[in-house]
Amino acid sequence: MAATLPHAHVLRYPDAGHYVLEDARAELVPAIRHFLDTAPPPPRPAAPHRDLP
Repeated sequence: MAATLPHAHVLRYPDAGHYVLEDARAELVPAIRHFLDTAPPPPRPAAPHRDLP
């Protein structure tokens, strides 16, 4: 996975099972919050195109 996304920040939770949010909640929720708080804002939509008469 790291080779596919070389700039990705990868966190591993080796003691967590399939339902990682339940198994690693104490570590995972702050990591998600940090990601959301530091992510750049989404791009603004382009202005609609209007045909000139």
